[in-house]
Amino acid sequence: MKNRVFILVLLLIPKLTLNQRLRIYQKMDWAQKCTWEQWIEMLEKILGDLKFLENLEVQNLKLLFAEQLSYIQSFDYLCLLDDYYPAGFRLLSQPPIVLFYRGNLELLHTPCLAVVGARKNSRYGQYLLNQWIPAFNQSGLTIVSGLASGIDAIAHINTLRNNGRTVGILGTGLNRVYPLKHAALQKAVSVHGLVISEYLPNQGPKRVHFPQRNRLIAALSHCVLVVEARRRSGSLITADLALDLNRGVLVVPGRVDFELSRGCNGLLTEGAASVLSAVDVITAFNDYYWLN
Repeated sequence: MKNRVFILVLLLIPKLTLNQRLRIYQKMDWAQKCTWEQWIEMLEKILGDLKFLENLEVQNLKLLFAEQLSYIQSFDYLCLLDDYYPAGFRLLSQPPIVLFYRGNLELLHTPCLAVVGARKNSRYGQYLLNQWIPAFNQSGLTIVSGLASGIDAIAHINTLRNNGRTVGILGTGLNRVYPLKHAALQKAVSVHGLVISEYLPNQGPKRVHFPQRNRLIAALSHCVLVVEARRRSGSLITADLALDLNRGVLVVPGRVDFELSRGCNGLLTEGAASVLSAVDVITAFNDYYWLN
């Protein structure tokens, strides 16, 4: 059995965190050519060495592994063992072991601008993206976002309307849609762009998934554009992660008394770059693109 097939089993082990799965990944001898039984034997030993066996009965899970593996193997995926795995994800302290995808995988290796912001955006935020996104598309930027309500959806929709390139990173499995109203949008992005997920295909949304999803948005992109954000916002998490990865953080300033500008203005006081036009964004992006 090929190593990039057996690696899927790491996602099937119940009750483990991503960090624990990565520890197993690091201890496996992926260079070997093994049979199914040899891979399972190696896995059992590592689980025992790491003391992960206390709540697991691997022997009883073998049949379940085999059944589920045949299903998830039918999906297109990348894994840490693949040369085509995005370099930006390898920089993460907890990179996804597997990425399931639908669409054009080549978009992972294009100049990527993340566009993030409030789920309940203002008309001003929508107006800006309606004006700016066509310029981003014409400049050859791939727009990355999370297929959430608000700014995310506006960024994806405008890009599709302009026949631009867009990547949607999910906080669910590929077979699930969140929010449900974005079923058509998610489908359109998968057909005309790319949709990726680190979760098993039928995994539904969990609160913890969305900060995890944000790290992938930051890692894939050369710059993150924050359009509107409250003082406590997932967009600020994405911006912080981008700074940790030496990505550019570009921010649209706003009124000091406007709730949707408080997160943005806070980022500006911390040293993020202010952008006032699509040209500002493209110019700043080009600087960071060549640095990274």
